[in-house]
Amino acid sequence: LDAEIAALEEGVVEPLDDDHLLEEAENVIHLARELPADFSRVAESIAAMQRDVVAELRRDVRPTGEVLREYLERGRQVMQATPEGRAFQGALRLIGDPENIDDLTDQLHAVLAQPFSRLMTPDQRGELDAIARRVEAGVQEVLTAQRRASHVITAQVRTHDPIRDRQVDDLLRGVMAGLHRWSQTRSPGRVEPVRTLPLADVGHLRQSLSDVRPAGAPEPLASDTSDVEFVDADTRAWGGPHYAELEAYVAGLGSGFDLAEAFAGADAETRRPVDLVGLLEIVHRGGLVETDEVSIVEAVRPDGTTRRFAFGAVRAGSSAPADADLSGTDDHVRESTPDD
Repeated sequence: LDAEIAALEEGVVEPLDDDHLLEEAENVIHLARELPADFSRVAESIAAMQRDVVAELRRDVRPTGEVLREYLERGRQVMQATPEGRAFQGALRLIGDPENIDDLTDQLHAVLAQPFSRLMTPDQRGELDAIARRVEAGVQEVLTAQRRASHVITAQVRTHDPIRDRQVDDLLRGVMAGLHRWSQTRSPGRVEPVRTLPLADVGHLRQSLSDVRPAGAPEPLASDTSDVEFVDADTRAWGGPHYAELEAYVAGLGSGFDLAEAFAGADAETRRPVDLVGLLEIVHRGGLVETDEVSIVEAVRPDGTTRRFAFGAVRAGSSAPADADLSGTDDHVRESTPDD
């Protein structure tokens, strides 16, 4: 052996015969044929672990973290302690670097270019050339199984409901027990499948959302005013003109009086802005005379604030039709420019 190693270091290599090379190539092909089975066993182990983890989570006996840690430990053991797991890890390292796949492909092409390859059958040459693709397909199968297991376990952890899972399990066990009893009493033969579920006969459903109680008369108005509360403020002070007080006031003024002077001499309760319009209406009924002068009056609102109004001077006349046109009565009065 030392002599052979020394010869190799010096570059002296004795070429092997074609039979020996063919035997080594067949050994490589035989090992490559076992790769898909190794990858399939790894994928099956991952699927089995997924089923065990989901079943353990549904039983809700142990904490979720403990079950997941056990799943990760089992996955590590599958990859490190089994031949198929080690084969997958090696294949994963191989395709992890694109240069490795390129080197493997170049080396396989170099082998197929050797003279001994003419002794191989076309199927053997095809299998030797497809080793790189077979490794990539096997690794992809295992990675797909890992992603599927992670997705299923993650969904189970997020939507884990022990009560619902127990109800589903009880329902399935009841269905299986019922099928078992039915199969014992049923004579052998063809069983017609249930294509549609039966419909429940619920009769006529309501088509409106109105009250089902019959319509009746409204409740009578309450006549008891013992619980009525009255506010202290005089809300009528903010209402319309005090016609009764104004008519009594105008009756004592006689005829031919000036409207502005009459409004200025009225009581404070009847000198509101609305009372000015009421006074103008009352004077209009008996006839009025308009002049070219401008009258300015100061009205007092119920809250004590004042407003000044300017309008064309008006004097009360002696007589006028009782049904005189009152349209435009309030057009005689406009609020003056406020300077107070």
